[in-house]
Amino acid sequence: MDYEAAVQSVLDYIDMRIKDIIRADDLAGFVGYSPFHFSRIFKDLTGIPLMTYVTYRKFDYAHYDLSRGKQVYDVALDYGWNTHAGFTKAFAKHFGFLPSECISKVAVKPPEKPTIDRVRSVKIVSNNQ
Repeated sequence: MDYEAAVQSVLDYIDMRIKDIIRADDLAGFVGYSPFHFSRIFKDLTGIPLMTYVTYRKFDYAHYDLSRGKQVYDVALDYGWNTHAGFTKAFAKHFGFLPSECISKVAVKPPEKPTIDRVRSVKIVSNNQ
């Protein structure tokens, strides 16, 4: 499997398992690479560290669920945070507003199917870069 196909397979896999606990070694094993090697491939092709992408993708789905009226506590647990407070702090840092402010008059679209080009085009600031 070439690198682009492997990364695209993992992007699709992440979306299919978005509410699961997702680990780098599981993602790398899914496409037959070591975690270290696949993490380097992923960052080289997308411009973002693998697990940073997973976290931010979970935020995309959480934002969509919150905009549809789900409770913050339920969304936090659905996407793998152990506490409401931890989720709220991380969400606010990512988006610049609290999860409780997601209920808006403007409809939030569901997250689009990820592609390498879409991921690469999104500018994400990360402490891991």
